[in-house]
Amino acid sequence: MNNINFVVLPKSCELLVMPWRKNRRKMDASGEEGMLIRITAPLFVAGVELEESQYSDGEGPIVIHMAPILGYMKLWTYEKVLGYCQTKGWKWEILK
Repeated sequence: MNNINFVVLPKSCELLVMPWRKNRRKMDASGEEGMLIRITAPLFVAGVELEESQYSDGEGPIVIHMAPILGYMKLWTYEKVLGYCQTKGWKWEILK
């Protein structure tokens, strides 16, 4: 049987567990981890985490962790993520 992880981020979440992260640690909404964005599409709800990085080249935060369904967004900038969501008609919300 295949091992499948589904990611569901409730609207009122204060504590978020990201099962796809290697260390599987918990992050609270006020933590110093970086920016967390919830993306709501017709077929899924998933999250991406952005942080300032050596790869960002001063362009702002970039995606460093993401749900598997959004794996193609790795190293995307904040503006690129939000622009892509807008073109797809997906809703997004900054959680922290």
